Amino acid sequence: MSSRWLFRQGELILGPLDQEQLEQKVLEGELGEDTEARELEGDVFRPLREIEALAVALAKAKARQRVLVLSEKRAAARRKRFLKTFVWVLSLLVLGSVAAYVAGKEWARKQPTESTESLAFAEFSSEIPTIRRSPKETPASTLLAYSDNKPSGVRRTEGGSKGAASLVDDVTTDIQWNTDSIHRVLNSNGNRLLSCLQNNVKVAHGWNRGEKVKIPIEFTIANNGRVNKLWVSLPRYKGQDLESCLLQEMGKWPFAPFDGDQAVVSWSLSWLVRS
Repeated sequence: MSSRWLFRQGELILGPLDQEQLEQKVLEGELGEDTEARELEGDVFRPLREIEALAVALAKAKARQRVLVLSEKRAAARRKRFLKTFVWVLSLLVLGSVAAYVAGKEWARKQPTESTESLAFAEFSSEIPTIRRSPKETPASTLLAYSDNKPSGVRRTEGGSKGAASLVDDVTTDIQWNTDSIHRVLNSNGNRLLSCLQNNVKVAHGWNRGEKVKIPIEFTIANNGRVNKLWVSLPRYKGQDLESCLLQEMGKWPFAPFDGDQAVVSWSLSWLVRS
């Protein structure tokens, strides 16, 4: 029959445990070599290292502890290597992402950007204008007037025949403007009107994809070579900001000065809807 043992932890005396139970606690590390124990029938508590019956169990516990420590060191080394590898890979990914982002921004900066609005006007063009002489006197209330680069907001009245043809006076001086020169100015500056269209002509106005949209305008070129009156011959935009914007822009265009009758130009701005 195996011995029965008592052991002491602090002021407590615990047990009894048989030999196998006591050895198991030693192997599991619950009891160390400094733990005091005695046999149930004994009188004196002694450290386990002094008890010959427990020497084998203590040796096994020490060996097991060394294996655990070594295993933990190896596990810590693996974790450290993994962490270094993870940080290295993460750094490469971050650097790669930053490089891709910078390259993408640079590429995008060099690409032409088009919004929905600009796509709608992407195939903007103008038609060949027709030019006729202006009447001798045109009532001030009939046209949108241009003065000091600021539109006055005065409108041509409705009624009468279409366009300004009804205002032409049969008694005129010689026509002295240069038609080809007027055409050249319109051709070289026409694209500057695109911003007026984008800001004042809404895509939501019932356009269909592939449809050609046309906005006819008429304007007067004064003898000093500057546009001084303009109107849009489309009811939807009469008296709207589109007229003011067009007049503001075209009032800067440098037509050649001339003598004689002023020129009234009929012109159409058009584009093919793509969005």
